[in-house]
This record gives sequence, C-alpha cells and structure tokens, in this order.
Amino acid sequence: MRPQGLRQVGAGAASTTVGRRRGSGTAAETAPSGPRGTVRVDRLDPGTVLATQRAAGNRAVTGLLTRRRRRVQRAPLGPTLDPKGYTQPQGVRNVANSGTTRRVVTVPGFGISGGFKAEYTHRKKDPTTGELVEVRTPSAERRMTEQSPDNMAVVVMPDVLDKDRPVQVVLHFHGFGFRGGTDPHAGYTVASGRSKDPAHGALGTVRDVDQEHWSQQIGAVNAARGATGPQTVAVLAQGRGRSEFGTVPTFPYVRAVLDAVPELAGVSDFSLVLSGHSGGGATQVAGKVADLRAAAAPPASGAAPARPSDVVVMFDAEGVVSVMSWVVGKVRELAAGLKADPAGGQALIDAAPRFRGYFAEWGSYRTPYITANRMLKKALAAVPAEWTLAGAGPGTKVEDLFRIIAVPGVGHETVISKTGPATQGALADALTASTSPTSDRAQALPWDARTAPELKAAKAAKTKAPAVQPLALQRDDPTGQVAAPPKPAPKPTTWKTSNAAADYTLTTADTTLLASQTAAERATDRAAFGKTQQERIAELTKAAKKRPLTPEETTELADLQALRTKVENANRALRRKDVEEILDDAGFTVAGWYGDIQKGSFLGIPVTVHKSLAGRLTQAENALVADTAVNPKGDDAKTLGATLGMYGTASDLRAPKNAVGGSSLSLHTFGLAVDLNYKGNPFLGNQGKTAPAVVARATSLVNGTSVDVLTDLGDAQASFTALKAANDALKTYFSYRDAANRPLLDAKLTGRTAASGEPADAAGWLKVIEADYLALKDKGDFKKHKPPEEGFLDLDKRVVLALTGAGLTWGGTYRTAKDIMHFDLREGDGGKVNRARIAHTDNT
Repeated sequence: MRPQGLRQVGAGAASTTVGRRRGSGTAAETAPSGPRGTVRVDRLDPGTVLATQRAAGNRAVTGLLTRRRRRVQRAPLGPTLDPKGYTQPQGVRNVANSGTTRRVVTVPGFGISGGFKAEYTHRKKDPTTGELVEVRTPSAERRMTEQSPDNMAVVVMPDVLDKDRPVQVVLHFHGFGFRGGTDPHAGYTVASGRSKDPAHGALGTVRDVDQEHWSQQIGAVNAARGATGPQTVAVLAQGRGRSEFGTVPTFPYVRAVLDAVPELAGVSDFSLVLSGHSGGGATQVAGKVADLRAAAAPPASGAAPARPSDVVVMFDAEGVVSVMSWVVGKVRELAAGLKADPAGGQALIDAAPRFRGYFAEWGSYRTPYITANRMLKKALAAVPAEWTLAGAGPGTKVEDLFRIIAVPGVGHETVISKTGPATQGALADALTASTSPTSDRAQALPWDARTAPELKAAKAAKTKAPAVQPLALQRDDPTGQVAAPPKPAPKPTTWKTSNAAADYTLTTADTTLLASQTAAERATDRAAFGKTQQERIAELTKAAKKRPLTPEETTELADLQALRTKVENANRALRRKDVEEILDDAGFTVAGWYGDIQKGSFLGIPVTVHKSLAGRLTQAENALVADTAVNPKGDDAKTLGATLGMYGTASDLRAPKNAVGGSSLSLHTFGLAVDLNYKGNPFLGNQGKTAPAVVARATSLVNGTSVDVLTDLGDAQASFTALKAANDALKTYFSYRDAANRPLLDAKLTGRTAASGEPADAAGWLKVIEADYLALKDKGDFKKHKPPEEGFLDLDKRVVLALTGAGLTWGGTYRTAKDIMHFDLREGDGGKVNRARIAHTDNT
C-alpha cells in the first residue's frame, strides 16, 4: 500500500488513499464533522454538499451554492485565439459533422478557481530517509491556453435534444494537463499554440474534439441508437495540474451544469456514466462510485426510474484497483441475489450498474488493470454458473456487466479515441455497452493475461512464459481454438540530440573579419567572383587532373581560389550574424536553439531538424502508423514509409542561406523545414513561368480545364487534389509522344474546340508537346528532378495530410509557385523565428 498522501509520479498518474465506506470520497472529500443533519453553508466540501442534497434535493442545493452569484458568461476569446468559436456563448454546432454541439459553461460555486498555477506540488517518498517530501513541478498550462479554467465545464450534446426521450449524462474527469512536452492540452481549454513544447496542441484545437473525439463518438452513438434510444450528453469537468477539480459533488454538479444550458435545464431524470482518464480516475472517480446511485434523487413520482443502468468507465486511469473493489462488492451482491431468486435473475442483472476499464495494451497502466482483472475473476467465481458465459442460454450475463479491455496500438493519450475513424473509439464502445452489454464480449481481457513484470521474471528465469491468451478468445469459446498472438505495436521513432551550435555561432574570427572589411568591399568581391569565375575554377581544376597547368593558369587558379575563400568566409560570417540577430529578436540564443537540433527519421527517412519540428514529424508518423486504414498490417514506420512511396532524398537542416526564391534566410537554416521525396516533387514555378505554362496546356488538353499552378489552390486537401489532377494530366500529355498512343490523342481531339493559341489538329499538338518536353527536361524547375513524363508529384496524399494535420505548412499550398517537396513549422517557436526572419534586414 502507498503511504497516505503519497502520489505516484508518472505520466498522468496521481492517487490518494481512498476510503471504501458507502458515501466516502477521497481524502479531501470526507463527511462533515458536525452533528447529523447539520448544514454548514460556509463549508462547501463534497461531503457537506451531499448531505445537504439528500436533505433538500438537487435543485435546492444548486440554488444554495449559487445564491447571490450572477450566472455571467465569461468573455470569449477572439477569432485569432479561437478560430472555430469554441468559447463563444452559443458554442459550435455540428462539431466535425457529428450532429453535436460543444458549449463552454460557467458554473459558479463549482470547480476550480484562481486560474492555473505557476507550479504544482506533490509528496514523494525520499529513498534515503523514507519520509514524504514535497516536490514542486513547474506548469506549462498558462502557455498552453489563454482561456480561464475557473468554474468551467464543457458540454457536448445533440444539436437537437428531445426532452421526452431518455438522457444519458457522461460526467468525465481528465488527467494531468500541466507538464511541458507531455500533456497535449490543459484540460478542455482552447490551445493557444504558443507553447514551446511540440507535444502541446496546435492553435485553436481542443482535447475533446482533436485528441479524444468526444463529439465524433457521441454523435455516432446517438445516431446509431435512432429515435428511441437514450441521448448522450457529456459534461467534461475542467480541472488543472494534477487532476485537481475543486468542488464537484456528483449530482449537484451535474444538475448545475445542465441548468446552465437552456436546452438541458428541463432534463430532470437521467442515467449517469461516471468516467475518468489517468489522474482523474483516482482524484474523482474512485471517490464517487459509492454514491453512484445513492446520491441520485428519484423521479418526482417516486417510482423507480425507467432508465439504463449507471456506468463507471476508467480510461487508462489511476485508481482502477480501488474502483474494482467497488465492482467486486457489486458482483457479490449480484451473486447473492441470483442464488436467492433464480427466477428474477435477469431483472437483477438488467438493474445492476456496469463497469468498463480500458487501458493501452502495453502501456504503463497494464499491471494495475491486470490486477483488477484478477480481482474480478475471483469475484465472478461465486456467481451461479447459469449466469456466467460458461452457462447455457442467451441474454446478458454477469460478466457482461463488468469488463476490462486492452486497447492495442495506442498510447496513454489516445486510449479514449483508439485508432481508426474519429467516430469509433473506446468511448463509443463504452456507451454502446451501457445499453448493449454483450456488444464487446470479443474484446474482453482474457483471464490469464499476464503483466509485464511477470513476463520479465519468466524471461530472467529462462523459462518459457505461457502465451498470453488472445483478446478474441473467451473462456466460453466453443471451438477452443487459440488465435495467433497480435502483432506487437510498432516502436515510435526516437530522436537524439545533435548539437549544431558550433556551425552557426558568430565567432571572434568572424567578427574580426567583418570589421576588417566594408560592405562596399564585400560587394566588390562578390561581383568579381560571379558565375564565370566559378566555372573557370571548375575548368582549371578539371584540366589539372589531365595535364600540368601553365604558370599563368596556376596563378589564375590560385587567385580565383583565394577570392572564393575570401567571399565564402565573409558570407558565412554575415549569415551567422543574421542568425544571431534573428534568434535574438525571436527570444532565443544560438547556443540554446541549435543545442536542440535532433537527429531521427520520418517514415524511415533520416532527418536532422529542431526538436519543435521533430515533435510534429513524430505526431504525423504516429498518426499514420496507428491508422488501420493506412497501415492495415501494423507495420513499423520504416516499412510503412516504403509502402507509402517515401525515398531517401530528404533535405533538412542547412548552412545559413536565403530560401529558394526568397529574400530571407530559409527556415531550413533553423531546422524548421524538411523537403521530402526531392527528386519527384520540384518547386513548380520557381524558375519562371515555363513549367506552369506547360501544365496549363496539358490540363487544358487532357482534362478540358486549364489549371494555373501559380494561383491559390486552397487548403492542403484542395491543393493536393488540384495538383494531383494536374500531375496526372502532365504524364498523359507527354505519353502522347509515343506513337502507340496516337489513337488516344486523336480521341481526345475528336469534337474538341481549340482554345485561343492552341493547335487545331493532332500534328500541331504533337509539335507543341515535343517542344514542351524539351523545354522541361533537365531544365528549369525539373533540373535535377525526375523527367517531366513522370510528373511533378509523387508524395502520397495521406502523408501530406498527416503532416499538415500535425500543424506543418506545405509548399503545395503557397499562393504562387508551389514548393511541393517542402514542409515547415510556422507555429509556436517556429512562428516566432519565421516572423523574425521575415522582418530582419540581412547584413551585407
């Protein structure tokens, strides 16, 4: 057992000693100490609130708690910080085409107050003395969001709610949200996008829509239930730090939140799904399960509520063993009732509460969930056989009510959403099981699943560990066949620090050199060392390999090489000075910025980039690897990369120089850009209008509509669609050069009216096509790229959308010329550097 007050230090984990008496809560949620029935208005702890509620009813307590407080809507964020309008009073309807509305509500008297803190504390056992010591950890929350968390909750509800139909309310508590580089969002607030940590949410995103997919999953479940099933409404409590939520007594809190939404204020009777993720499981759910039913006021008529059974759900949550103690008690009650009244067994089962526990199959919470699974197994052994899966007959069995499920291929932060479509996930599974508890039998964790420590111990003892029973095999499987074990989840890409500060630091020698020259002198040197001189050096160097140079040639070569060295040294010093000034303007130092350069890979392609970009590349890669539609075989990143057509011609961190076609230092200079599949994805339009003009003719002939690639083609999806169509048209256009394809060209011209300036017949077109081919092959935009008959786009659309979905800007969305190979980071720290480099005037 953990000493009281000791909280586990880990990813999203926090736990306290939890009482198991009926009605007890966490250490901070003990019952009032005054005489029985005494109500202290000045003490609004959950115990007091619950006691008051039992005496006066939910609505009375809500009124008491909010008395003399005006229900004021907090000021919403502006469109710059909240582009989707999540904080607007009306919220957002039809979120992600889900048929649900997301609305932020303020509930005075409930939740946290005082905003986010600068740091959070917990107690940790000193390994030397054994004493509990206080540990302080800085918080990144104030950088992660501009939204206030005070008295805040997020409500997800159907766009149109029928108050005459059953309502199911999910009260959910999130995990930790304060750690830099670990926690993607600060609760359910809108992300500011200004955090220095790439793991944090992009500007305008929210945890529930963009990470956990609450709206998408609830919308799908509500749609599947049709016009008669219960309508799900979610109340997402806003906490802070280590899953701190302030005063949130279960039913009074839910009642107050519902009353804050006009469309929900009339909902008087509802079933409850109490759920938690990570630390929220220990700080809230574990202390509330005992009051799941007892604290709920009955309908006004006094009759038993006609509603689905209440449910507890733990998503990769701390405190699952404590909650399982409550589950075991419910199983024992059922076992006793089934033995006493076999005829009424099904009614007892239908009326019983339900539990679902989900965990990342090989995550850090695996061991406690397997422990909880064994506790459940022992308790179920006392249930009469006919009411277990081993017994005969249809219907819901006791095991269907209480289930633990391992979620494959996910991490701690994606357990709720799982992999695959946003409408499918562990949340949707749990809601479906709340009304159809037999729906997920095939997912149940097998009884003989083993923990990672046990597997390690077996390996250390050099004994063969018994195979973990596959998830699809149940103990009542009539075939008795054991399926092949699931393929291990691919390992994520690892990054190693590669300090590059020495290559970008302005040295004393650089400063001395620049001080010894004037800008005019450097301009003269650069003018004297132009393209002609560079070609002459190459010519003389090549000649020296074949014959002795004449004395005049030797002197000429030495002079040109000395001039080249002088120009290169000056340019390098100037660019280093530019880098130093740009980073200083952006709030960074050269040593700090380039000390964060990292080496790793994207889909198996080696890259060297700044850590902020590395985080986004990993985010995109993980999304692709985890997407079963993209990666049905569960391949690792390198194998999947080959499947998606990635090849090793990436360009990443570069020596300081201006961007191609630009007047400011390239983002590549700062490790904030990467070019992928260079050979097959040229910078279209960078070398003039020749290539765009050819593409316009090709699309006009092949597709009937001319496409100008030098115009704004829209967002990443729209741009890719337009460019892919133009790419395919260009390949078809040049295929007409083959005599065997002449009939295809003739067919294309049949009935076609030539546009102004176009040939009228096949012979004329073949001359134009050949001229266009010669104008592009090894020239202009296509120089050093694949030949034009192979097109100009070979990136997979799924790769492009994964990268832009991770917050990167794609060169294919530029308003003029399209740098199709290019992706860069212009958010967060990347945005600061980008703005500083554009505003900077280069040294000369």
